[in-house]
Amino acid sequence: MFSTKRLRFREVRTEDVQEIMKNWNNYNIRRNLGQVLFPTSKEQEEEWVKETWSDAKKGSAFTFAIEIKKTKELIGTISLFKINKVSRHAELGIAIYSSKHHGKGYGTEAMKFILQYGFQVLNLETIHLGVCEFNKPARHVYEKVGFKKQGRKRNFVFREGKSYDLLLYDITKKEWSELNQEVISEF
Repeated sequence: MFSTKRLRFREVRTEDVQEIMKNWNNYNIRRNLGQVLFPTSKEQEEEWVKETWSDAKKGSAFTFAIEIKKTKELIGTISLFKINKVSRHAELGIAIYSSKHHGKGYGTEAMKFILQYGFQVLNLETIHLGVCEFNKPARHVYEKVGFKKQGRKRNFVFREGKSYDLLLYDITKKEWSELNQEVISEF
C-alpha cells in the first residue's frame, strides 16, 4: 500500500465492485474515458478486477484503487498497462468515478503518484497516454503534471454523431525528475 498527502493506493478488490458500479455506467464518466458506451455488468467488473491481479503477477500492468485517506472512500483507479520491460515504457489510465470528486486535485495527486511509481519503482523511461480532444479537464491535469502533447490520431473517437481526435501525450523520466514531483509519503 502506498499513500500521498490525501490519498491511499492499494490493490483493487472484488468488494470494490459494488462501489465502482455506482458510477461506472454513468454516460459522462464513460464518455470522457473513451470507453465503449455500452453498460457493463457487475460480473464483468468482477472479472476485470481478477484480470488486474493476473496482470500484476505477470508484470504487464499495475492497477491501483484510489482511496481518500481520511474516509477510506474509493474514488477511482489508476493504472500503468501495456508495460514494455525492454523499451521501458507504459501506458497510463485513470478514472475518478464520481463527478463529486472532480476538480478537487485528486486526479493531479494520483497522477503524480503513478509517475513516481512508474519511474522510481518500475524504472520506466517513458509513460504515455491518449485523451479525447474534448476532455479539457483531463488535458489540463496531464499538462499540469508535465505531460507533453506529441501528436494526434485524427477522427479516432466517435461520440454523439461527431468524430474527435485522440491526443497523444507522454513524459520521460528525465522530464519528470526535473519537475521534482515526488509525492509518495509511505511505502
